[in-house]
Amino acid sequence: MTFLESGAGIAYGLRDLPKHLNLLTVSHGFVGWVFSITGPMLILLSVAEQGNLPEDITVSWIFIGLLSAELPAGSFRSTIANR
Repeated sequence: MTFLESGAGIAYGLRDLPKHLNLLTVSHGFVGWVFSITGPMLILLSVAEQGNLPEDITVSWIFIGLLSAELPAGSFRSTIANR
């Protein structure tokens, strides 16, 4: 039998969001976003250079990398279940 916690709900999170947003939390989120974008891009550029890939293929890889980084986190779901 599997029991999953229902959680607090989206309305609760959206209602409390403004009181948790300040310069510190927004700047931490921005720094995290910058690191999440630049790390994979450096790997892509390194692989493209070592593989002698043409510039147009490298640019398409970067475009797809940036596009996939911009997808909302809610589009990826994982299930946690107790066994």
